[in-house]
Amino acid sequence: MKGFVTEHIDVPYIGIDFLTDYDAKWDFRKKEVTIAGVSHPLLSRGSSQAWIRRIVLSDDVTIPPMSQMNVGTKVIFGSPSSERQLHG
Repeated sequence: MKGFVTEHIDVPYIGIDFLTDYDAKWDFRKKEVTIAGVSHPLLSRGSSQAWIRRIVLSDDVTIPPMSQMNVGTKVIFGSPSSERQLHG
């Protein structure tokens, strides 16, 4: 399985190509997903693990009043605890 490693996303994402190639079946009533005949439990995050999204500037930028400009940014996805790990 090919993967993508980045500091911006702290949980795995499985694409539709992978799911269809391995005949995945999602059973929300049983809270499980079956991939290639192997069942895996689905777990929900509690409210204490609420996700945040943050966009930060890549560099210091001064934007003149009454104007707009494109700026370099960094997008961070994850929970508050993972953000502390990334930036702390």
